[in-house]
Order: sequence, then C-alpha cells, then structure tokens
Amino acid sequence: MRAEYKKLPKSHGRLKYLKKLAILSHRWTGAAFCVLFAWWFISGLFIMYFDYPGVDAAARLARSDVLDRAHVTLTASEAWSRLHLQGEPDAVTLAMFDRRPAYLFRLGGARAVVFADNGQTRTQFPPDLNLRTAAAWTGQPAGIAKAETVTSPDQWTVGGIWNRAAPPTKYSWPDGSQVYVSPATGEVVQYTTRASPGLARGSAPFHTGSISLRCAGIPGCGAAWSSGFPESRQ
Repeated sequence: MRAEYKKLPKSHGRLKYLKKLAILSHRWTGAAFCVLFAWWFISGLFIMYFDYPGVDAAARLARSDVLDRAHVTLTASEAWSRLHLQGEPDAVTLAMFDRRPAYLFRLGGARAVVFADNGQTRTQFPPDLNLRTAAAWTGQPAGIAKAETVTSPDQWTVGGIWNRAAPPTKYSWPDGSQVYVSPATGEVVQYTTRASPGLARGSAPFHTGSISLRCAGIPGCGAAWSSGFPESRQ
C-alpha cells in the first residue's frame, strides 16, 4: 500500500520560521541584557567600596575661611528682618561668604545671604560671584577656569545633586579640578579632581551609562535608580 502525505499549508512554514526567529531573538537579547546587568552590578560594587566624590559638611568646613568676628555687627534676627520675609528660616549659618561674614538663610530649596557687617542682602548669584566661589574652593586663579552649564546629568551629578541643583555650572581648571556650583543658591554642590578615587572615578561613567540604557524613554527613571548616589553623603 502506498503511503499518502498531506501537503501542509504555506502558513505553517511561515509560523515555523517566525518561531525560530523569536527563539533566536529571545536567546541573544537575554544574553545582551545579562551582560548589561552584570556591568551595572559590578560597577556599583566599586562605587560602594571606593568612595564616590561628594561635598559634605566636613568638606565645606575645611575649605571655609576663618570667620571674621570683628566685623559681625548684626544678630541673626536683625539679619533675617532685612529680608522682609514672613515666618522663620529653615536653617541659618554664620560663615564667610565672598570674603565677608554673612548669615546664610536656608529657605526650602533656596538660599538668601545677609552680610553681617552692613546688612546688605543677596538672593541672586550671578556667574562672576559663582566663579569666585569656585576659585576660592580650589585655591586657583579664576582667570584660567573654563565655565560650562551642565544641561543634563553627568557621572558626577546624577541623583540627589541634579535634583537639588539643576542645572549647575561646572568650572574646570587645567589640573583636572572641577567645581560644580548651583546658580540658585551660589554654593558648591560637587567637586572632583584627577586625584579622586580612581576606581570610583572609572566606575561611575559605566554605572550611570547602564542606567541611561535601561531607563531610555522612562521619565524620572534615572533619578530614581541613582537616588542613593551621593545624596546620602550630603
């Protein structure tokens, strides 16, 4: 007896091809994402154990000028009254600002300065003032610094810094020093040098790069993934 074979429709061949294509795509896409996640995980370990550059209270104190108490003529209450604002400030600090004693009032995310020698107020922080602040932080001449507005988070401003100070101005010196100053508050928010911990410096671009790849097209994703980056040290 002769065997009979039923001819399969052409659609069956197309489905078989699509199935093979789906299996192949799934296999290699999975392999690529495994590499990406491993890359992100390992670079994160380096950042955990090799300190990420940041500006904390100790760094600010170490770089602040000695307070000129002889020229402090106003109390904190008198200085606050010069701003003609209702209520009370969130925080107040007496320190040197632009080589003069001043009360620094914190108002939510903003900052106001009242100079303690004559009551002059400052609520705006122009580029020339911020350049002097950055130069004083590094101890280098302001004239050789290169200023650049950071329009998107880089490896040193992701997460908490960018959320609080965007968009900061970056001042760079030929020796590799980089100072980020917030135009909204006139304060230094980040500082790096060529002597910054090498492994953390090298791992940060890889770590933040993987965040960018994973968060493509997802609003706010980068800030959420990087929220531990250096805000916990501030």
